Parts: sequence; structure tokens; C-alpha cells
Amino acid sequence: MIPEFDPIVTLSFPHEENAIDIVVGHGQKLGPRAYAIAVTRQNCRRVHVVHTASEELAMFKKCPQAIAQSERKHESEVKLSKTANIVIAIRPKLTEAIKASLPPYSKDKDVINFTPGIFPEFSRLEQASEEKEESFAS
Repeated sequence: MIPEFDPIVTLSFPHEENAIDIVVGHGQKLGPRAYAIAVTRQNCRRVHVVHTASEELAMFKKCPQAIAQSERKHESEVKLSKTANIVIAIRPKLTEAIKASLPPYSKDKDVINFTPGIFPEFSRLEQASEEKEESFAS
């Protein structure tokens, strides 16, 4: 750890002996860190995850600069998305929102919609009526 250095910034500088094939980043804090790793490592691919719509969140904030801040955050998401190897957006609405910002960079077709939930195959499984205590003794 570097004294007086924000610990999250140190994520941008992983040890050289760590082989990194894929790095995943999201948002303002981890997105730029993932970018820094990907550009400094040979054959490292970067996935950028878009998980919030800053423009919509700004409507609920009370600070006077909320709209301007949300615009900067959106611009940052677009910059990170256009340079990523893969973009994953959470849920269809956010997928369409980021896709709408990416056509000038020919990246709008590279956005993957990820909708969290339970697969139908698992929803039909019968649940145990009571939990059994497992013994880990050897």
C-alpha cells in the first residue's frame, strides 16, 4: 500500500506477475481502472458494465449541479463503452439507452443485455422443506 494514496487507485496497478486476460469495470470508479489495466497489458480484453442511468437518477437529487453531473457521468459511460471490447447493460431499458449513444462509434451492436433473475429451469425445482445441518468434520 502506498501511503496517502487512495486504495481504489492502486487497482490500476496490478502486479506484473499477475496474468490478466479479461478485466471488468463499471461506473466512474472502476471503469477507468479497468481501462488502465487493459491498455497496459498485452492481449487483455475489457468488459464495461453499465448499471445505472445517471440522467434518470439526477431527477431525484436535490443538489443544484445534479443535471450537469449526470451529463458528465453519461459522457464518461459512453467513452468507456466505445473503447471496451464488450459492453454489458443491466436490463433492457438501460441496454437501449446506452445503445442510443453508441452508433457514431459503431459499437451499438456490441451491447449485451443482462437481465438478472432466475432461469425458468430453476424456478420449477422443488425446495427443501427444512434445512439440514451439514457436518464438515473429517
